[in-house]
Amino acid sequence: KLSPLVTSQFKAMQSDGTVEILNIESGDFSLFPLDYVKGTAPQQENEIALSYLNASEMEKQIGDTVILVIEGQEREMKVSGIYQDITNGGRTAKATVPYNPQTVLWYTINLNLTLDANIEEKVAEYSQLFDQARITDTASFVSQTVGNTVQQLTTVTVVTVIVGLALSVLITSLFMMMLITKDNNQIAIMRSLGFSLKHIRTQYLTRALFLLAFGIVLGTLFSNTLGQQLVSLVFSLQGASRIRFVIDPLQAYVLYPLLLMFTVAVTTFLSTRSGIKETNIAEMIIE
Repeated sequence: KLSPLVTSQFKAMQSDGTVEILNIESGDFSLFPLDYVKGTAPQQENEIALSYLNASEMEKQIGDTVILVIEGQEREMKVSGIYQDITNGGRTAKATVPYNPQTVLWYTINLNLTLDANIEEKVAEYSQLFDQARITDTASFVSQTVGNTVQQLTTVTVVTVIVGLALSVLITSLFMMMLITKDNNQIAIMRSLGFSLKHIRTQYLTRALFLLAFGIVLGTLFSNTLGQQLVSLVFSLQGASRIRFVIDPLQAYVLYPLLLMFTVAVTTFLSTRSGIKETNIAEMIIE
């Protein structure tokens, strides 16, 4: 497949009389189709697709009209789709419109290779043949576009895990000390009835792990539902309004829950070991 695209600047007339400059990409959008947030790609000459930021700033929805100035004439364009875009400031548009070669901003040629082709060799070959063009494979393009964001998210993830474990230690230790203090008389009665410290600590450990398991289930449900919406809300400021989490089941559902349960279990064991006093029934009556 081969899809040449041309990006040019056009004037768009606003309802209040002001002029908006749009970077519009023109070409065949059926060869490498996008996943549109709303609507579809422009198929008719009077249709236009807007990036999410452009649609938001221009207050346009599917079916609304945009007035473009093309070759000195005003043309009414119907919004056919809205898509996510974080390139070029997130403000782009797509339409099949005639353009002036003198005002072209840049040309883009998308192509795919056969399965047996070596991408690195093709990039090197095309770089020599077209020395004034920038030849980029998909992986490099993604790295250049969102590489810094991915690195920042990785750092945030590591910091979040460390802070989360530290908070779980703090909250568990404080909660256990408060619970042991409240249950001091009950512990003394259990000790007088023959319960060992090991059995008592096991009861507190069971409580802590049960509450933790309940919290993990709620947290997983929250992150997979409202969590995606909150992240999408943040990234919508950059032009990506629909973020979908790609979950690693081993990490999300096995590794991190086990790490959290191990941390809480150790904290509970240490807290109960130092907090439970060997109080007998006689000492409880004297107090």
